[in-house]
Amino acid sequence: MANVILSTLGTGGDVYPFLSLGIQLRARGHRVTLVTNAIYADAAQHAGIGFAPIDNRSDADEMIRDGQLLNNSFGLMLFFHRHILPRIVPEIEAIRALWRCGETVLVARVMPCIGAATAAEMLKIPLIGVALAPAHINGLSVFIELLNSSLGAEINSLRIKHGLNRVDNWDAWFKFARILGFWPEWFAEDRDYSPASLRTVGFLPAGEIVGSECDSLNVGLLRKSEMHPPILISCGTGYFGVPNFIRLAVEGCYAAGCKPVVVCRTTDLIPQDLPPDTVILNHVHSLPHLMRHMAAVCHHGGMGIISDAIFAGIPQIVIASGGDRPDNARRLSPLGVACCISPQAATREAVSKAIRAVVSSSSIHSKCRSLSSKMDTLAVLRESCEIVDGVVSEIL
Repeated sequence: MANVILSTLGTGGDVYPFLSLGIQLRARGHRVTLVTNAIYADAAQHAGIGFAPIDNRSDADEMIRDGQLLNNSFGLMLFFHRHILPRIVPEIEAIRALWRCGETVLVARVMPCIGAATAAEMLKIPLIGVALAPAHINGLSVFIELLNSSLGAEINSLRIKHGLNRVDNWDAWFKFARILGFWPEWFAEDRDYSPASLRTVGFLPAGEIVGSECDSLNVGLLRKSEMHPPILISCGTGYFGVPNFIRLAVEGCYAAGCKPVVVCRTTDLIPQDLPPDTVILNHVHSLPHLMRHMAAVCHHGGMGIISDAIFAGIPQIVIASGGDRPDNARRLSPLGVACCISPQAATREAVSKAIRAVVSSSSIHSKCRSLSSKMDTLAVLRESCEIVDGVVSEIL
């Protein structure tokens, strides 16, 4: 069997799909190692796959905190210089240490992918890309233009130090044997850019792999909330939400007569003066499982939580800002399973109105159930593994 290296970095939504894929690849007999930020060591251990960090926990935490820089073009450049460039060489070195001649396949997130693609070039490893949102495919051309116009000069300096030729055409340099798109074809039929190597395989829930003491809500609490439908509030595992997102969502819940259930691992994002009966969970064993107890979910527009909610069959209230999230929300709205609010229009009254609308709408609930019935996690993982196996068969 093959030596499969999975490479990614970022928040839970960027990493947990790789863990799910890694578990299935390991079950097929492959040797699997995850190369990513140090904070995911425990998750990889729990998943039973190898782990190689490209930073330390302190630097990884700082990278997550700086995620809000990705919400604008100036911040994007700052984030790249602060967190992407310094990790290129450690990623290359980690992949080189794991490399086994003639039996290695590299599976990496399509952006930024500089370290992984460089390692693939140096070691002649087949490279499979992973796009976690349609915007990651559409954004490739923008990212390549940034490389051609400004960022490429610094990367070329690193390449020359490692005995590699400079790259003058970054578009031609990115060579993916295949690209896995983790969304169904019907979710993004209007893509501006669709490389021939892209295969959309379907939504893959990004719920956490690691368990904790906060497995799910107390059954008694749920029963007490029958007259006040519980609403899950989550801004993901990063710092991407609009300012005061949690406060707005909690106040909107109470104004709508609902029970807010906040899931947030970054405690500094949680206001200290929330009403005392607000349920706050720092960790959950399975977000999709918890969602099945909820009347709706209010979130920041990340693809991971969108996928989780569709699998769980519950309505969504989305306040999306920065990165791929506005594009995700735009694609979600026509499906009739969500109410999307622009950050500029996000007020307690707007959130309350949206919550009441999705909770009371039989049409929205029907569409949620219909979409949920079409989801098949095992089929998505099976097709993904078969694509990886197809590339493996070409080298063994």
